[in-house]
Amino acid sequence: MTSIFSRLLLVLMLLGVTYPLHAQEGRVLYEETIKFNIELTPEMQAMNLDIPDSRTTKRELWFTPDAMLYRDAPDTTATAERTLQTRDGRVVRRRNRGPGPIVFIDQETGLQTVQRSLMGRTFRIEDEMETLAWKWTDERSTFLGYLCQKATAQRDSTTFEAWFTPEIPVSAGPGYSGLPGLIMVLSVNDGQRSYVAKEMDLAPVDPDLLQAPSEGRAMTREEFEAMRDERLREMESRRGRNGRRFIRARP
Repeated sequence: MTSIFSRLLLVLMLLGVTYPLHAQEGRVLYEETIKFNIELTPEMQAMNLDIPDSRTTKRELWFTPDAMLYRDAPDTTATAERTLQTRDGRVVRRRNRGPGPIVFIDQETGLQTVQRSLMGRTFRIEDEMETLAWKWTDERSTFLGYLCQKATAQRDSTTFEAWFTPEIPVSAGPGYSGLPGLIMVLSVNDGQRSYVAKEMDLAPVDPDLLQAPSEGRAMTREEFEAMRDERLREMESRRGRNGRRFIRARP
């Protein structure tokens, strides 16, 4: 991984793209927003329900050149409020149902560990780091005072648009990496899921903090996804038999 990253930086220099370099470890606070695709029946629309259109939570990234950890920010706990926006623009606050996933990536080995909660149980997905075939563009912008460059990627039907800063030459971001600089803004599927850096603190990171999560039943990514889809089908079937409509929002 280190050699690949060095080659990426070399390509940037050969292209004549130069940036002032900053520290290579620290913490970033992101706002992660998920938009829900929920089609309401006329009956449900008439009920004027406070069904959220999106959900925003605060997440933090701790990073060094060797590893990164992406998790809920300290004030985002299982009982903390989360911000939701309804279709008519109203903002409502509701309690979180549980913690978000914890993502740990070892840049040296290319291994990824993700700890997730599903229906009251905790699982630990251990697999190779997800890689994307990023394509750089000539577009530039500035976020939090850092000059950034735009890159795009596609995996199956999922599209990615990232703004990364070579000023912080670390291949890290909110759950994703693979670019020759820290990801400041990331949009998935035209904003269905987005991550925006809000705060940056460049300072040495305690090595004890950058550890892979160890709780939960160990599974591969394929095993977890198969189990999750089966559980959702079971829930949909049970609620359908009871005469209730099951709404699944999968951003």
